[in-house]
Amino acid sequence: MFVDVVPMLKFGGLAWVSLGVTNTDSLLYDDEFSKYLEDYPGNFRCNRALSREDRNKNGAKIYVHDKIEEYSNENFKLLG
Repeated sequence: MFVDVVPMLKFGGLAWVSLGVTNTDSLLYDDEFSKYLEDYPGNFRCNRALSREDRNKNGAKIYVHDKIEEYSNENFKLLG
C-alpha cells in the first residue's frame, strides 16, 4: 500500500491497524508501522494493546477491543 511507488495509484485513504500482543517484545512490524506513522500521518494509524504492560480505563489488562472502543466514535464515523 505505502511501499509500492506507482504515481497513478497513490493511496489517499486511511489504513487503521489495531493490534494486540502481550508486551512490546512481541510487536510485529513495529519498525515499519512507526515509519508509516511518521511518513504518512494522515493516512495511517496504529493502535497497540499491550496486555501485560497497559491497562484499560477500568484498570484491567488492555485488549484490542478496548482500543477499538476507545476510538469508537471515530471508527463509526469512518463506517458511515
